[in-house]
Amino acid sequence: MICLQRGGNVLLEKNNGGLDHIIIGLGWQTNTSCLNVETSAFMLNENGKVRDERDFIFYNQTKDINSCIVLDNSYKINNCFKCFRIQLSKIPTDIVKIVFVATIDKIENKELTFCMVENLHLNIIDDANQELIRYNIEDANHEVALIVGEIYLYKGVWKFKAVGQGYNGGLDIIISNFGVNINNVPSGQEQPLTLKKGRRSLKQILQEHSQLLKCNLEPFLPQIQSAINQELNESNTRMILDKIFMDVFGYSIEEIKAEQKIQGRSA
Repeated sequence: MICLQRGGNVLLEKNNGGLDHIIIGLGWQTNTSCLNVETSAFMLNENGKVRDERDFIFYNQTKDINSCIVLDNSYKINNCFKCFRIQLSKIPTDIVKIVFVATIDKIENKELTFCMVENLHLNIIDDANQELIRYNIEDANHEVALIVGEIYLYKGVWKFKAVGQGYNGGLDIIISNFGVNINNVPSGQEQPLTLKKGRRSLKQILQEHSQLLKCNLEPFLPQIQSAINQELNESNTRMILDKIFMDVFGYSIEEIKAEQKIQGRSA
């Protein structure tokens, strides 16, 4: 198995021979039930655009017109939750790249980001269920959409590249960049393509807030542990505490200074 870092690329081959049927799977872990990761794929021409909306593969349109790529959420292997079945020989000749994207569902809630997702990874598996390539996405942070990787045509052969590029604007930004008109009606469908929307329950909101606080507090844990080990008092940890109040709890410096003044302390 080949393990790639961000920016790495590799030929899609097995035992120095070509591949035709592959599975590209994405997996992850999360500690909150209200967060869901969706996956999508964009079939792009040499101009970096879809030919039309049928080249956008996602939960409402799970395959392209040629069925060379199929989103199969029922297929579970190697801890992957969302899988694309791809037959490389069926990809149209005017398609030179397929981009694979992961997005946080319900992106209208800005507090849900990839910092709440752990062990995000992409696997490439052959038709014998053998894992050939793995890419662990380790630097996802506060983005809500990620271009995880892409397969692309290079001198007549298909290669895979580990991308890991994040977007704060969500799937809508990526859709626009690749030329998808979400309001167009693809052939064979009665309704325009739509992205999921939903209303969160109070329990979900509380879970999201709890997970966000945990995520934002995590970078301060080494400093907190160091202060505990050195038995520092509050005066010696004032800067750390102020930073936590601002970055984790959202207080302004003016509010912190006002609280210090009330308590008879100076910043």
